[in-house]
Amino acid sequence: MRRIKNYLRPKSIKEAYRAYQEGKAVFLAGGTLLTQKRNIEIDSLIDLQDLKLNYIKVKDETIHIGAMTTITEVAESTILTRSASGILSKAAKRLGSPAVRNFSTIGGNIMSRVYWSDIVPVLLAVEANLFLFDGSTHRVGIGSFLQAPRFRGMLLVEITVPMEGRGFYRRFSRTEVDIPQVVCVLTQLRGVHAVVGGLWKIPQRIEGLEGEIEKGGAKEDKIKELIKREVKAFSDLRGDAEFKKEVASTLFIDIILKESKNTPEFPA
Repeated sequence: MRRIKNYLRPKSIKEAYRAYQEGKAVFLAGGTLLTQKRNIEIDSLIDLQDLKLNYIKVKDETIHIGAMTTITEVAESTILTRSASGILSKAAKRLGSPAVRNFSTIGGNIMSRVYWSDIVPVLLAVEANLFLFDGSTHRVGIGSFLQAPRFRGMLLVEITVPMEGRGFYRRFSRTEVDIPQVVCVLTQLRGVHAVVGGLWKIPQRIEGLEGEIEKGGAKEDKIKELIKREVKAFSDLRGDAEFKKEVASTLFIDIILKESKNTPEFPA
């Protein structure tokens, strides 16, 4: 990072967003990803610590998570164990090292749009909503957020997830604290959601697989066929595209044909 002209700690969401509009500005949440950037010039670094966006609470049968809540707090939350079998907390426990989790925030993890996130595939599978601010507040489903670049310049204030459902989360990585090569999530809320992350630039729902599960006919060969046909993947330093698809197939087969069979009322 070459130079930062101004360091700001606004006291309100409106003040933070006004500062962001005034030039080359960056929001600072946990800072774990910002420190990795090189050769960028920043007029204003906007520290969000004073906005009181660090909380996990229940309101109207929905769990509300402030964007500045740390990954450690998500991992240790007893409230989040009530949402989709606690898979958001399970995913948070696997994100990086303890030191990274203590600084990294759930909002920073979402807004950074890193394709290898453990958190975002889970949020997609539980149909999370994001509350974003750009002078007014917008409620946006995370699926729409991932597809539309127009939300990138907004300030994330809050994430909501349902207090219901069942879920399964699995990931594959070289070591316990390494970035995942594949993340697989299966949930049942109002319907079945099958989501895979780490293979493409954003997490992907596998709608054909969801349909097979809901019909109760998801067999091993069919799972492999659907993932091979429907899932986009690219090769990188963490693995070949076809290898990642094979891993995703193996994880989903294990979830669907073993784990979910032991869960009452799950249609697998």
